[in-house]
Amino acid sequence: MPRDKVAADRGCYPSHMRVQLLGRLEVREAEQLVPLEGPRQRTLLALLALHSGMVVSTDRILAEVWGEDVPAHPANTIQAQISRLRALLGSKRIATASGGYTLDVDREDVDVYRFEALVAAGRTAQRAGEPEAAAATLSEALALWRGPALADVLDMDFARTEAGRLDELRLIALESRIEADLAVGRHAEVVPELSALTEAHPLREHFFALLMTSLYRAGRQAEALRVFHKARAQLVDELGVEPSEELQRLEQRILIHDAGLLGPASAPVPQAAPAASRATGNLRTPLTSFVGRHDLLGQVRQFVRSWRLVTLTGAGGTGKTRLALEAAGAADLPLPDGVWVVELAPVSEPDRVAGAVLQALDVRSPPSPSMQAAPAPGTVRPAVERLRQYLQEKQLLLVLDNCEHLVEAVAELAEALLRDCGRLRIVTTSREPLGVPGEMQLPVPPMRYPGAAEQDPEAIAGHEAVQLFVERARAVSPGFCLSEGNAVQAGEICRRLDGIPLAIELAAARTKSMSPTEITRGLTDRFSLLTGGSRTATARHRTLAAMVDWSYELLSAAERAVFDRLSVFSGGFSVDAAAAVCADLPEMDAAAVRDCLDRLVNKSLVTVEVGTGDRARYEMLETIREYGTARLHATDDYGKVRDRHAAYFLAVGEEGGRQVRGPDQPVWLATLQQETGNLDTALDWLLGRGEAEPAQRMAGALAWYWWIRAEHQSGTRRLLAALELDGRETSPTVHALALAWASHLAQNAHDLDAAVRLGRKALDVGTAAGSSDSDLALASAFLAHALMRQGEHAEAAPHIARAFDGLDEATDHWVLASSYLVAGLGAFWQGDVERATDLFTHALTHYRRSGDQWGVLRALFRLGAVSECRGRYREATALADEGLGLARRLGLAEMVAARLADLGRLAILRGDRDTARDLLHESLNTAAWIGAEEPAAGARNSLGILVRADKDLERASALHTSALESYERMALSREAGMSRVCLGLVLVDLGKTAEARECFERALAAGESVHDPWMLAMGLEALARAVCRTDRQRAAGLLARARQIRDETGMPTPTWLADDVDRTAKAVQS
Repeated sequence: MPRDKVAADRGCYPSHMRVQLLGRLEVREAEQLVPLEGPRQRTLLALLALHSGMVVSTDRILAEVWGEDVPAHPANTIQAQISRLRALLGSKRIATASGGYTLDVDREDVDVYRFEALVAAGRTAQRAGEPEAAAATLSEALALWRGPALADVLDMDFARTEAGRLDELRLIALESRIEADLAVGRHAEVVPELSALTEAHPLREHFFALLMTSLYRAGRQAEALRVFHKARAQLVDELGVEPSEELQRLEQRILIHDAGLLGPASAPVPQAAPAASRATGNLRTPLTSFVGRHDLLGQVRQFVRSWRLVTLTGAGGTGKTRLALEAAGAADLPLPDGVWVVELAPVSEPDRVAGAVLQALDVRSPPSPSMQAAPAPGTVRPAVERLRQYLQEKQLLLVLDNCEHLVEAVAELAEALLRDCGRLRIVTTSREPLGVPGEMQLPVPPMRYPGAAEQDPEAIAGHEAVQLFVERARAVSPGFCLSEGNAVQAGEICRRLDGIPLAIELAAARTKSMSPTEITRGLTDRFSLLTGGSRTATARHRTLAAMVDWSYELLSAAERAVFDRLSVFSGGFSVDAAAAVCADLPEMDAAAVRDCLDRLVNKSLVTVEVGTGDRARYEMLETIREYGTARLHATDDYGKVRDRHAAYFLAVGEEGGRQVRGPDQPVWLATLQQETGNLDTALDWLLGRGEAEPAQRMAGALAWYWWIRAEHQSGTRRLLAALELDGRETSPTVHALALAWASHLAQNAHDLDAAVRLGRKALDVGTAAGSSDSDLALASAFLAHALMRQGEHAEAAPHIARAFDGLDEATDHWVLASSYLVAGLGAFWQGDVERATDLFTHALTHYRRSGDQWGVLRALFRLGAVSECRGRYREATALADEGLGLARRLGLAEMVAARLADLGRLAILRGDRDTARDLLHESLNTAAWIGAEEPAAGARNSLGILVRADKDLERASALHTSALESYERMALSREAGMSRVCLGLVLVDLGKTAEARECFERALAAGESVHDPWMLAMGLEALARAVCRTDRQRAAGLLARARQIRDETGMPTPTWLADDVDRTAKAVQS
């Protein structure tokens, strides 16, 4: 259709127009496709549509639509494109406004905005416990997609960025829709879709979690477990990391057939009885809303339908009572005789339990004649018999609330009634199970709360603990709402209160007079802050302390003593550790401690997790732990118990320090990681007590572990704190070794002056004390390394020689490997690549013999660096590949990121640009995930080389500048020199020759200061590029000097620099 005919048909302002961006760009009017013209017009319309109703400036239009291809007359060119669009869409559709243009179309008619609105509505319905509505709304949102977002304008930066954001939102919507489907019992239906999604997104763990859940609920447990192992293999292979805690917990729950994983039944459930049949009972309508936990509520309802005795267990305040009452009120069962609630908290004597049930049932009929006489010895008590007679023909649900202090009496009563009353169902709430045959136990965990790193207000608002906090806060402060200003604090309140509903409600009550920030600060003494609950609540539910008091008072004296002592642990503990801190208690050997732990687990004061290893792991909620700490403080045992804890973990740290340098390294890396909280707590206790020698022993023992985990800053601080203690009674050999490790860690903490100072002192003290040859060799190697990084190779030489004195080639493998590695660095940094290769090969051999896989990784990296400098790129790639596989097997994410960056750089050197780009982006993603600065800097610098070749000079400059800033911050002079050379070459391309020369001269000065021929040659070649136009003679001299260095060292010009060198040589010769 001709353009003038199209415009005439529409008039100057068409009545209805839809813009579709979720696929190829399409505009429809009255369902007729509007014919769009070339790519510029499509790009301009996409930009305006993404900002519908907002002004897009002409400057932005020029930058986003034309990029570097700026027209000769920008204003006229933009106006011409706008005029063509107006001719197609109607003259008033695009308005001119304050230096730009705006597309006048309802956001509802732009599919991107409609999609976002539907996703938000669907997720809101999901949080409100309306899964059917959520699934329908989210399905409607996903149906808007016709293909990749902005598919025909993806060559522009703004479109790629927006498409990436929309793709992520689409995946979130998919996850939420599938969660909603699972919530209504569509387990089998979603399996094929999830199987495809896990193939398409192999690193997106939540899809695997949903697939595992759906398979398990569909009765396919073995397949669910296979899915976990597939996910784990892919994560380890691709990123070198283990699955998240969430996915690992899900595997464990499947392995133990955790009833909490059961979702709503797929088959139809019995219909609820008519309202008239529910007229009896004493279940009252609650005064507050039921928030969150809809999945758990569905499970309780399913359990009540399937089993006659269901016990909800959990710590105090976790919401067992409310959950039981909510489930009882919506049980979907024919209960013509009603639902009856019996509150047992006020009942203090076991003999009165049956009477309390009779009273709640309002049984006023007199007992039968046979029951009026006193019972004979050994017969059933009259109240129990009356109950049995009354309930024998009744069809009702009995809720026995708060049974923990009467658990034996309740168990006896429940077993007797269920045996003789065939249509009776019982739900109990207790902090420990009844232990009755046929009992189905369902632990009630705390509510889900945000992690410490969560900052997104929308994500925070999605957690049920936060929803409860907001709901209860509004009850006392109607104007309260969650906002960007308080969401993080609300999340922290819920996290610090362990997601315990009672504690959260008590905290929310404080919003009447305190802000969330003030409440957060007040939680340093949570038991004083969280008081003043509802006056109608039971006394034990009016304060946080009273809630825990109730459980504590039900413990035996032995259980209380163990409970108090367990509060010294941070982050969990094993039964051996528990036995160590309880060893001085009477009659409390390891077996007795285990029995006591089992009882505390049953009483919901301690949690236990049985992992894939051979040991159970115990833990306390932080609220419970703080209560125990306060109790322990009130006794004379606090210091003694902390001493025992510190002694136990000093032994763990020392054994771990030895083992992480040997063949059991992977096992001990995991052990020390698991015990991080306890190791830190123990070391802090020793430091606080001024215990110099044990503190230095522990910090020195853990130093290599800290190095492997890249905890250089915190490790240095802890070692220095230990070294600052009064050490007059400390063994000088212990002191010397701690000094040596402090020197080593200080290097990677970017403090070379401190590293040299500490290393010299370590050698002085160790020599005077007669330290072992291996300790002195280690100290010498560490000092030499620091000196060489400062360019002091001559001073380092005797220390390198000393690093081999007295060592046995047949036994001292680990220390020898470290010495060979440092000696190899000295040779490499001075350009002796043949000797460096030989020394690094020796290091590799001894690391392999020692069993230290991380050491093997270091040696492979160094050998690869030498091969790269020698121009042997395929050999270097093979070494980096081997290192990457090893890093992934060890689960060292930072090393994975580093090796990916190395492989990306090597791909550039081999001319494989596409592979390089993929590897470098993967490196950046991995580094960002763990916050690893050094590999990220390397990846950014290499990406800068790639985008410079693409002529994207501004982006290249930004990438090199960012990398340079990181390297300078880390005191990595060699790497900083390379970044300066790369940045200078970009500046030459931009015509900023003076700035480029400054970069090159600084790189040269750094190379000269540390006597690094590799950096010198590169700096000379780059500087020649900058001066060749103005001083050909100097440029020729610089190239000649660089060529001489390269001939002497056998290190050719890297391929990414070779074109610049060739151009410079031709310019000099012309």
